[in-house]
Amino acid sequence: MISMQNIKHDQLRTLANIINILDSHATDSEISSFCSHIFQALNDCTDDLENCELRAEISMLSLSSSLQFIPPDLAFKSLIHAAESGYAPAQYEMAWYAMHHRIPIEIFDCQIDNISHAELEFQKDDLMQDCERWLIQAAESGHLMAQFELANKLLMSNDHEERNQGLQWLSKSARSSESSSEAKLEYAKRLEACEYGDKLNAQLIFHMYQDAANEDSSEAMLRMGKFYEEGNEFVAQDAAQALHWYALAAQNFEDIGHLKAGLLLLEIDKSSSNHRSDVINHLEMAAKAGLVDAMYPLGHELIQCAENLNVKYFKGHDYCLERDIFSRGLNWLAEAADRNSLDAITELAQLYESGEINDGKPSWDEVTPTECLEFGLDYYQKANKIEPSQYFQVAIDRIQKELNELCEDNT
Repeated sequence: MISMQNIKHDQLRTLANIINILDSHATDSEISSFCSHIFQALNDCTDDLENCELRAEISMLSLSSSLQFIPPDLAFKSLIHAAESGYAPAQYEMAWYAMHHRIPIEIFDCQIDNISHAELEFQKDDLMQDCERWLIQAAESGHLMAQFELANKLLMSNDHEERNQGLQWLSKSARSSESSSEAKLEYAKRLEACEYGDKLNAQLIFHMYQDAANEDSSEAMLRMGKFYEEGNEFVAQDAAQALHWYALAAQNFEDIGHLKAGLLLLEIDKSSSNHRSDVINHLEMAAKAGLVDAMYPLGHELIQCAENLNVKYFKGHDYCLERDIFSRGLNWLAEAADRNSLDAITELAQLYESGEINDGKPSWDEVTPTECLEFGLDYYQKANKIEPSQYFQVAIDRIQKELNELCEDNT
């Protein structure tokens, strides 16, 4: 085996950087042995700043790995040493573990059995204060994640001045060319909300959302879609661009993206049916995810398609026959009605009253005309309870009269 003592600092850094690659191509024991040798070599070398930083880097890898090839107490002590030496990544890492209450008791110098509770709490408080100081130092040295975490911490304060400081740190974090999409998104949202009296900068907000969206933020994609769908003083209304961003969010497993894309296509497609299959595909994905706002329009569209029976809209899909389309639409209307969608309840009431439910549709043809009216009455009564109106009351009176007449005829 090569003597680890003879490996230069740059070689050690290269070895440390390939640990993540090894994680997917080597066995657990090989990775553990490899990293342990690196860490031991660093401990055997002189305690200069670069060695201190390298030990911290490998300690961070160990703590974030399921293998934990370095004992956690040694890893944390290496991080603390590097943080005290001013190494920003270690300062941020220690602050993060402190904020998330993940620093083990074992790192304290005293044996647990021989230390009083008060002394232990004192040491923990002392370390927490150090971590707060390190977070500020890391942020001041330009560490982007430290700036972001410090911003979030200050923005939660009840003190107006501290919240303003938080917004300033968030601005620094978000405006950097290397900032995360999370920082850009949060900064845009804070500016947009105008929580701190800052003048709304529509152009900056737009570009922050755009950058975050381009970096795969689903939330930012949805916001970009809304920008283009609604338009403002800076962004011209553009349905095609809005649809583009909603569709990207949908591809990124964002269910609301499917809902927004489906509803927008439905709005675009009011006078024609060129995108009917796309509308239904998007709405069905959203409805299956439990989004109530997709259930009624989906059910309504399927019912309309069944009535029009224009099969070309469903080429390549399962909706091949009128009865299948109608049944599917009816089920989604019922799902929406169960969730108190007034539109769905009203449409079901109308369908039952008109007898369309019993108009040759499969699995519904056993429903008698009287049962259709009774179901229609139930739905009208439910609608009237949600939103009382003369229309619903007239329908209720009309069906009750018809049911009474049917009852008299049968007797």
